[in-house]
Amino acid sequence: MKKNINNLEYYLKLDYDIIVESELHDEDKSYIAYCHELGKGSCYGISNTPIDAVQNFFENKEDFITILYEQNIIIPEPMESMKEDDILSGFFNVRTSPLIHGKLVRQARANCVSLNMFLNQILAKSTVEQSFEKLIDEKTEKIIDKIDEHHKIMSFNMVQYNPQPIATSHIKFDSDWTPKKFMDN
Repeated sequence: MKKNINNLEYYLKLDYDIIVESELHDEDKSYIAYCHELGKGSCYGISNTPIDAVQNFFENKEDFITILYEQNIIIPEPMESMKEDDILSGFFNVRTSPLIHGKLVRQARANCVSLNMFLNQILAKSTVEQSFEKLIDEKTEKIIDKIDEHHKIMSFNMVQYNPQPIATSHIKFDSDWTPKKFMDN
């Protein structure tokens, strides 16, 4: 039974939102390009520059989709991007196990709030933390880039300092000389 209903060309032309992240490994900076639908660990491109990482992703994406198609594995299509003017109801259903449901109800009661309010607080906290972590990561990356640029400039402009030894042969001290005798004179 055929799982992919379209031909290979259709899947190869799909336009995925590409994410590019920088990674630091042993002081070497690299970039990884991927899309959520195909999986960060399954189909990605890596390089020393963001542009090369994206180019590598496109090359790997073509091979990855071809292999999935040939093995009759479902190829995920791009998720629709949410637009600013999309109006959401704020209502959604979540299915969970009775065990988790019971734990959440008990935790909500312990906090003297409804289950709905408790879950809303958990979701709000999680989204704020993720936004904050992303902001911290972006700011940190900018600082690291500025420091790297500063080090490049400094190493380029650095003048080799090679001090010459001071000739001391013309200075003679008496064997009984002390700093106190010098100060007294």
